[in-house]
Amino acid sequence: MLGYYILTCIFFSFQASVMAETTNCELCVLCQEKTNEELVCPLDNPVGVRRAEAYKDIISLVNQFRDVDAAPHPNLELPDEGSMQANRASWHKTCRQLYKASALDRAKTRSSKGLPPLRKRPRRSSTETNRNLCLFCNEETSKDDHSFQKVSLTENIHDKAVSLGEDRIVARLAEGDLVAIEANYHRYCYTKFNRRHYEMLISTKQGQVTQDTEITVENELLQFVSEEIAGGRRIFALQDLTDMMTERLGQHEIRKTVNCTRLKERVLEHFPHLTEEKGIRNRVFLVCSETARKIISSASQTPEEESRTLLLAASILRKAVLDHDTAFNFKGSFPEGCEESAVPTKLKYFFRQLLTGPKSSPMQDNSRTVLSMSQLTMLNITSLPANWRCEPPLAVQISGFLSKQERQSK
Repeated sequence: MLGYYILTCIFFSFQASVMAETTNCELCVLCQEKTNEELVCPLDNPVGVRRAEAYKDIISLVNQFRDVDAAPHPNLELPDEGSMQANRASWHKTCRQLYKASALDRAKTRSSKGLPPLRKRPRRSSTETNRNLCLFCNEETSKDDHSFQKVSLTENIHDKAVSLGEDRIVARLAEGDLVAIEANYHRYCYTKFNRRHYEMLISTKQGQVTQDTEITVENELLQFVSEEIAGGRRIFALQDLTDMMTERLGQHEIRKTVNCTRLKERVLEHFPHLTEEKGIRNRVFLVCSETARKIISSASQTPEEESRTLLLAASILRKAVLDHDTAFNFKGSFPEGCEESAVPTKLKYFFRQLLTGPKSSPMQDNSRTVLSMSQLTMLNITSLPANWRCEPPLAVQISGFLSKQERQSK
């Protein structure tokens, strides 16, 4: 028995010497890198079960990660359990977290689907990363600068950074959300970042459409305020107007946070007789006095100005109709959405405003009433001389067309 004990001691001593030649026990046995992060030895764990199974578990996990070709440290060659115990092998906590069972499950799932493995780099301690740098300019910030307090902004800033090609910001956000990484910023840099993204959007076609829609929604809001004042309303909560504009933009599938201050300035610029008042909890109200109400209600265009406005509106609608492409080949059935696309957007918008006013929803552009009136108007607009006979009504036009197609098919 004594001989067996002596042989066992000699064997472990030999393994320990071999390990010392290949692995530096003073470094993390997983990454073999020297960092400022503190090393953790599992033998110091106060829980006996975890202490006994620590090395066995890590060896098993490393082998399973290697089987699916997803090892976080591809060149890692761990010694056996006894050698690590004899040398009190330690590791970084961040390195050990890369070998969690949940990460192994994801790696196996990706391997079964034939997807390449995702290799993550360990996140080091905050002593290696200067958390006081501005997220946008990467310059030092002071205690007077700002830090992000809303996790919800992470996705928004990430998407903008991807669009602008800001790889450094994208890489920083890969570490976690804005609050978790303690991201700081200069107000000027954040404003400049948002302005760059906005300018990039409006430089594209979709951005131009978005900008035109925002202007339209803003004008609808101003018209709504004007009609409400004429009807006797005297107080408007700025937050209510902001929520109304945000909701209307959402109906146009534009997800944007409306700036309360800019909206307030725009309303006061359009209605200079309104005054700004603050209520409880600093809520802002736009108040219209009786004198201001009379001035705004009585303000109207002269007959000459109204005539010019009507002529301009008619010219815009006529051009929109004549330039609109409505041709399609009838093959026994109408394609989905053909009725809505056959009418220009400006004409549908005009009839919606004419029928229901600025409170109407954009969804009403494709209502039966609006579509019918728009189609009938289009069929009676012609670029031929004024004495030329106009087109027949919509029902007669379609009936004749379908009858002709049916005769040709026979």
